[in-house]
Parts: sequence; C-alpha cells; structure tokens
Amino acid sequence: MRRLNGIIGMGEKDLHPSQDWIHTDEKKYGIGKVRSVQKFLDTFGIHLESRTVEDKLCQFVGKHMQRMWKPHLRKNKMGINYDEIKFKFRNPETSGLGRNWDKYIE
Repeated sequence: MRRLNGIIGMGEKDLHPSQDWIHTDEKKYGIGKVRSVQKFLDTFGIHLESRTVEDKLCQFVGKHMQRMWKPHLRKNKMGINYDEIKFKFRNPETSGLGRNWDKYIE
C-alpha cells in the first residue's frame, strides 16, 4: 500500500527510513506511460489534495469496469486505451449520479 500511495503521490512524506517502501522497480511497475498520473487519479476517484479516495470504488472495479472498458482494449492487447475513457468514478451514494457507471455499460 505504501508503494502504490508513493507512486501516485499520496505517500507519507515524513516516513522513517525503516517504514519507507522499496523504490527499485518503481518505474517498471508504476502506472506506466500510456496515461498521466492525473488521468489515473480522475478515473479512479482519487483526490491527492484531501488524501482521500471515493467510497464504493470496489463495487465498480471488477465486472462492471471490465464490461465498460473492454471495447477500449488496445489493438495490441496491451491494456486500455485511456484516451478513449472519459469516465470519472464518484461515490454513487453521495454524488447524486446513482451507480454512475451504468450509463457506460450496454
């Protein structure tokens, strides 16, 4: 968890070295180069300023997300073409949007 938080810029800044995460493969296993960090944050409802994540994200990740994004697989099958994804996850209970991914699923 420390590694993921560190990669996206949400890590704890004043960690004691014994609590820090290993940076060895950070570039290799980061979020990649096909989307910006901001695109990742917006898509998954992560807010760096408040250091929060939208509630209920786990209800979306899985079959709903796969069904919605399968049409956007890259032709080389190396992940999703994020240039085609305009979705921004928001907590369905507080956003007033209902299950806000439903409109993207056929």
